This record gives sequence, C-alpha cells and structure tokens, in this order.
Amino acid sequence: MHFVLNKTDLNYDWFSGTGAGGQHRNKHKNCLRLRHLPSNICVTAQNHRDRVSNELDALERLTKLVKSFYHPIVQKERYKAKEKIRSYREPDNIVRDHASGRNFSYKEVVINANADIVDEMIMARRDAIIDR
Repeated sequence: MHFVLNKTDLNYDWFSGTGAGGQHRNKHKNCLRLRHLPSNICVTAQNHRDRVSNELDALERLTKLVKSFYHPIVQKERYKAKEKIRSYREPDNIVRDHASGRNFSYKEVVINANADIVDEMIMARRDAIIDR
C-alpha cells in the first residue's frame, strides 16, 4: 500500500521543551507537536536537540499511525465499533432507537413487546442499512 502525507494536512506546532537541559532546552523552540488534521492524530517529538531531527522523528511516527488508521481492515473495525443500534435504559423507562432517532417506552418495547413499535424499529434499521 503506497501512502503519502500531504503538507497541507499537517499542523506544525513548535514549542520549547521542559525539564533538564538548561538554558538551551528552555529558550529554543525545538520540540514539535505534529497533527494530521483529517484524522486528528497527534504526535510529539522532543528527544533531539535540533528541529530537523525532531521533525523527521515526528513525521516517521505520524506516517505509521496515519497509515494504520486508514488501513481498510482497521477502518472497517473502527466503523463497527462506533455503530449503535439501540440503547436500553430501564430506570428511565426509555429505549432509544438510533436508526430512527426516536425514543420509546421501555415497558412497551421489552415487557409488552408491542409489535407495532418493534416493526417500526426494524424498518428504520433496515432503511439505515440500505442508505449506506
């Protein structure tokens, strides 16, 4: 898989390091926080004394992370993990159907098994799958 990062998709944030290192570390902005804007993945590099080394280190690590982020198998799993069908909240007496965006009575859906409501939720789910 060939992958290239676009410069326009990157946000460079140079900052001065903290901790041991004395005046050189505290006065110079040699540390880099690099963010890939489309995926919102961020890495920092502050192990080296100069900007060039820190930039190369950050770019290398960011490329690996973004590459794995956009890998087809990882994308499919990430999509599955976010997908919610329904939320059941018995104490609040609410069943939230995420496909239709409606709230139903927990008692009507779960205990009484109201066929009209269950059919409506199934149809909304089917329509949501077809729209993808």
